[in-house]
Amino acid sequence: MQSSISIIKKRTALTGYLMLISLFGMMAVDIFLPALPIMAKALSVSDAAIQVIFPAYFVGVACAQLFCGPLSDHYGRKPILLMAFALGVLGSLICGVAHTYHAVVFGRFVQGVGAGVAIVLWRAIAFDVLDKEAAYRMIATITPVIVISPAIMPIIGGGILTYVGWRDIFIAIGAVSAFAFLVTATALPETCRPIPEHGVIRRILTSYKTFFGSPFFLFSAWALCTVYAAYFLYIVQSPLVFNRMGYTPTLISVLYVPVAASFALGSMAGKKLRTRFSTEQILGLGLSMFVIGASGVVVFCLVPALHLTPIFLGAFCVLVMGNGMTLTVGVARLIAGFSGKGGASSATLGLMQSLATILMTSGMALGNAHLSLSDSLATLFGICIVSILLVFVPFVKTACRVTAAFIGEVQE
Repeated sequence: MQSSISIIKKRTALTGYLMLISLFGMMAVDIFLPALPIMAKALSVSDAAIQVIFPAYFVGVACAQLFCGPLSDHYGRKPILLMAFALGVLGSLICGVAHTYHAVVFGRFVQGVGAGVAIVLWRAIAFDVLDKEAAYRMIATITPVIVISPAIMPIIGGGILTYVGWRDIFIAIGAVSAFAFLVTATALPETCRPIPEHGVIRRILTSYKTFFGSPFFLFSAWALCTVYAAYFLYIVQSPLVFNRMGYTPTLISVLYVPVAASFALGSMAGKKLRTRFSTEQILGLGLSMFVIGASGVVVFCLVPALHLTPIFLGAFCVLVMGNGMTLTVGVARLIAGFSGKGGASSATLGLMQSLATILMTSGMALGNAHLSLSDSLATLFGICIVSILLVFVPFVKTACRVTAAFIGEVQE
């Protein structure tokens, strides 16, 4: 049955709804960052142990993304989304009332399952209801808003932490999940015509065979996974680094503002450049900026004399600007390359990004148990640099031409 109020009839309503469900997945990562040191003390665990709540979350995300795309192509987007938001409420409540470390880790896993569906399906819905070019523009519009969340959400989380407590941060996430459930149930019509035939498991396996047999998909996903995971390395490690440097939770939350602004700037630049340059050229520029910024982070970590906040933030802002350009253009390019499999391609990419993030954040937690925070961060970012340079040198070679042309355009 169609909803009596349809949010897909007006572009502004559709944009707002897609922002809501996409932000649900991101806020569950960012909003409690200032509370990490306090959570570690409250739960009587080490800094390395509290970081496990990140891979636990992304394990849940990966589990959801393994099946949600093909299942939503088969049964429709709406029932899968409703299940996701219900799990978001449940996971948030578990974290909010938990009194043990393991209960919080489990709650984060449940949260991740719900968030994983939302992260995948907002992009699939865009391609369901819009033509390819309009879907590109929609993704390019929403992505900068999503990445502002690392600036806004830690500030909100810091405020909740100051006036209430860390448990109430999770209750806030649950409230957003409940609101998204209500909007989806009452105002979202089905955007994907369900496929009635049986054999959904075979369809899932066939979809993965198609993607993993495609060099276009694999090479594109490799770059997108690397830059995505690198961002979360910073998210996981920076609260502890800034805490060691003497910053309060409130100040730590403010330090995410320039990072989010850099991502938004990179995303908008990618959108503007797309009218003048090929996707491959824009990706080359974005990946070049990523390598330059990541190299700066490594230098900061390895040279004690450079342990200054402006250097750390400046290098990462360059990296994140490249991320914004790469992810905005690259994700839309990959999904558009598999017409009719929007949910499955988006989910498979999301699964690979989640697995890369699990691997990197788990490596960070392990590194912190045996190395200093700086050495652990330098090692993981070094791996990211090598990953990009080994596979995407052809993209990087185009960056100089794009940069020169863009600078010339600005000067004119």
